[in-house]
Amino acid sequence: MPISEAATALLQDRYLRAEIEALRISALQRRMLGRSMDVETFNTSRLQRNLVSLARAVRRAAASTEGVPDSDVRNAARFVARSYEQLAEARSVNRSSMLMLAAVNYELAGYQANAATLARLASDVSRLPLTQTPDLEQLVSLFLQRRFLRLSRSADSLTVARDVTVEAGTVLEAANLLTQQALAKASTYFLNGQASALLEAKDDLEVVHGAMVEIGAAPQSLLVNGLRSILPRLETTSIWSNLWPRLPESRLWNRYLMTLGRGMGSGGVLDARSISELWPSQLRALNEGILSPSSRVVRMPTSAGKTRVAEMAIVHALAVRPGAKALYVGPFNALTNEVTAGLNDLFVDLGLSVSSLPGNYELSAVDEDALDDDLLVLTPEKLDQLLRSNSQFIDEIDVVVLDEGHVVGEDNRGPKYELVISRLRQRRPDTKFVALSAVVPDETLREFSEWLRASENPVSSQWRPTEQRLALLRWKGSSGDLVYTQPGRMQHQSPERSCSASSTQT
Repeated sequence: MPISEAATALLQDRYLRAEIEALRISALQRRMLGRSMDVETFNTSRLQRNLVSLARAVRRAAASTEGVPDSDVRNAARFVARSYEQLAEARSVNRSSMLMLAAVNYELAGYQANAATLARLASDVSRLPLTQTPDLEQLVSLFLQRRFLRLSRSADSLTVARDVTVEAGTVLEAANLLTQQALAKASTYFLNGQASALLEAKDDLEVVHGAMVEIGAAPQSLLVNGLRSILPRLETTSIWSNLWPRLPESRLWNRYLMTLGRGMGSGGVLDARSISELWPSQLRALNEGILSPSSRVVRMPTSAGKTRVAEMAIVHALAVRPGAKALYVGPFNALTNEVTAGLNDLFVDLGLSVSSLPGNYELSAVDEDALDDDLLVLTPEKLDQLLRSNSQFIDEIDVVVLDEGHVVGEDNRGPKYELVISRLRQRRPDTKFVALSAVVPDETLREFSEWLRASENPVSSQWRPTEQRLALLRWKGSSGDLVYTQPGRMQHQSPERSCSASSTQT
């Protein structure tokens, strides 16, 4: 179901748009100068009423859609999210509530990074004791940050506590406990793929939302309604819906999904953030054959999930043929060190080994020992030495990832990089190559694919996990203007708005 006509008219209402612009300027000035305008040129109460109406319309439209909402719904959710985020800077509002509503709407719009960041700002759960029952905002914050293990653990003693609270407490307290139970059930699905748990979570949230509406708890009902709208999208994009069917009988593949669902990181186990879903860019790569035996060229913006795409291709290849080897080629030592650190956490949990071979053209005794590992992360120089040494490792390679593949076209390192990859292709003509880049231009993308004998249609995505806005900073003596361009337009075109701010030029 599309956005209702009334909501569409409200989105286009010039008076609402004018108030939102005034709100944004005020919020930006507060962030830059530490204070708001002396006189607010917008009506906070009226803005909140309009945003509630829009948010409800977005929820209804999202609820009627199977899986990922269409672009109109996502754009409306983004408008609501940005408006709530700016409203949080206004006087006489509950800042944490506004930020949490913004986070839920960013999640629905598909900007997971924005959602997690605002959820953390709205409700810091880092020091929340496990023995303490989280309030509603803390529960939503944990969920949006994908801290599913902590949510599951917090519900372990819920049965006894819930019985006591329902008898002695209020409807709101009981609804809060039922929300905790629902999110714990949803977490079970994202941790291990138990579909029945997610169905129960949806039913529980339906009950909670009805109770919130009945007692007139508007902010709480908006949050719970937002969670109800998010779950179908998360299920559609989850690793269990998209990756598990690819190799359901493989123990390594299932262990990989369980590890992603649990999450990885240097902190405590309970604070790990689940990698339980695929981003739109990663879903595109998956649907366009990144796990097929053929080579692929992948172009995605920085931070859009290229490394996860390469990781999926590597683990899938090793799961299909146990005993196979994989190469990850990075043109710089700093890059290979970074990639090794990230992949090592995952591979240890999978029972696989990974080593880094940075440096020059020589192979040391330590490097020779690393040839027994399942994955080698190395520079083109070290790959050249492996080829020269006629290493048996080369003959066991099933997949090769070429990070920063556009370096092949550079004047300095390009020819050497191209030569060593060409030699590897000649020796291993049936090996799958996955080339990653953020900046391969359109005119060379297909040529790059032809060179690697990859698919005719390269995987190309412009999606990013965060919202970006372009602005020009124009100094005028000791002050300046921030001139925002309209989304999708270049900087020299008509500005959307400007905000003046005094500052010290350095």
